[in-house]
Amino acid sequence: MISYTKEVRDIMKVRKYKNDPLELDRKLKGILKGNTDIELGYKLSFISMVLNGALPKDIAEYCVHDERAIQKWVKIADEQGFDALKRKKKEGRPPLLNPEQKAEIKAVLEDPNSLEEYGYCVWDGKTLAEFIKKWYDVDISVRNCQYLFHELGQSLKTPQTFPAHPENPKAREDFKKNSPNC
Repeated sequence: MISYTKEVRDIMKVRKYKNDPLELDRKLKGILKGNTDIELGYKLSFISMVLNGALPKDIAEYCVHDERAIQKWVKIADEQGFDALKRKKKEGRPPLLNPEQKAEIKAVLEDPNSLEEYGYCVWDGKTLAEFIKKWYDVDISVRNCQYLFHELGQSLKTPQTFPAHPENPKAREDFKKNSPNC
């Protein structure tokens, strides 16, 4: 850790702190002892160096951050406290379906009579998207419905529309004629 004497610190261009730098450093060391967040610890170690007399310009020469970032971290720690340096949880886009709706959909998919009840031949991405639009008035793409199958613990199985052996065209035609037209 870089440490300067009081005379050197007085000569250097030092920011004016709202809080006592020595008190900030004491608090910082207490936080560092119980810290498990690597990113916060990284920032706090640079702040500690600055509070102990190192110049942000000198620190920036040896790390991947520039001088301005280090100065900003020191300013935030001084004015807003060390908690303001923690990473904020990113919110992201809200889900289209709430957990209750997903539970209802899962129950419908697990019900063996649901296909007939809702007028479908098979549950696939297309029919699930149509079902969700009809019952919940939510537009979900076919691909996202396929992901939803997986999320709900279902496997996406599509029925075979013709016999596996193409050598027998007559069997294929008979299968097509006798299969349900859904």
